[in-house]
Amino acid sequence: MTGTKRAAVSGGDRLEDFAVQDAVSDVARRLDVPMARVALAWVLSKSAVCAPIVGATKEAHMRDAMASLDLNLSENDLARVESPYVPRLLGDF
Repeated sequence: MTGTKRAAVSGGDRLEDFAVQDAVSDVARRLDVPMARVALAWVLSKSAVCAPIVGATKEAHMRDAMASLDLNLSENDLARVESPYVPRLLGDF
């Protein structure tokens, strides 16, 4: 992700986390949508994910959240986002 600011990762930055961020960026760029929309669409695609989404402090955040409801990621997009993920132990955060 050259020339852009990487998201800070709680508990320290790991290369694996940056790989996930790069994957989300790749999918977002290909679909011509913001990364937040891809990330939220991924969360919505997982019926087992139960986590709060925090941080909507601007109207644009809410627009991305609402638009993610209409963004159906393909199986290839989902695989691209998920493939670099490496689970952490609970104490690693």
